[in-house]
Amino acid sequence: MPKRFTDTNIWDKPWYIKLSTTDKCAISYIKDRCDNVGVWTPSFALAEFVIGTKVDWEALPGLVNGNIIILPNGKWYLPDFCTFQYGELEENTNNKARLSYVNALKKHGLWNGHRGDSESPKEKDKEKEKDLDKDKDKKGYAQYVHMTEQEYVKLVHDYGKGGAADMIAKLDNYKGSCGKKYKSDYRAILSWVREELGLAVIVSRDGPTVQTAPGTMRIIEELRAKRRERKLGANE
Repeated sequence: MPKRFTDTNIWDKPWYIKLSTTDKCAISYIKDRCDNVGVWTPSFALAEFVIGTKVDWEALPGLVNGNIIILPNGKWYLPDFCTFQYGELEENTNNKARLSYVNALKKHGLWNGHRGDSESPKEKDKEKEKDLDKDKDKKGYAQYVHMTEQEYVKLVHDYGKGGAADMIAKLDNYKGSCGKKYKSDYRAILSWVREELGLAVIVSRDGPTVQTAPGTMRIIEELRAKRRERKLGANE
């Protein structure tokens, strides 16, 4: 039986939250029953039998934030499936398993679109220009961490100066140690750094407060101690 990765953050995504219980079951069914590259041959009757209720199949693709594409042959395609499961695929790979995924995408006529070749050079240049414009607005809040002033202010508002500093230091150490790059450091902080440090915003009548999960204070104190040591070293 094949095993697949699942996105645990899907429960926090606005489009998913809005889905009915039936639609959530349908999405899970499609993700589990599609082939190895995210293509599902619809069998609506069988799906409804397994789910246990009727599904509005006509409406579903329009409710999932572009995560389902209906192909000309009637099959359903999950465009982010391959990248999420296997990372970036290369056509000249020597890995037999990964090559089989490339060949499957070609068989479905999806390889060029998967690589992004469906975009014209002009469209790609426009996207690069947009990214450059965004980068111009970013400031450095650590050696390897950059974000806009608005993003930093939002972090401080939600997690306080200490929480923001801890998350920036965590991401800075990670990027500096492995050379990892993100399109948005701010989004990286929200997607995994915050969770790894165990920080969560708790909203109450008294306003937002930051709650730290048990067992993470030691990590945070170590980060703060290292920052203090760097400051003392710089002043000597």
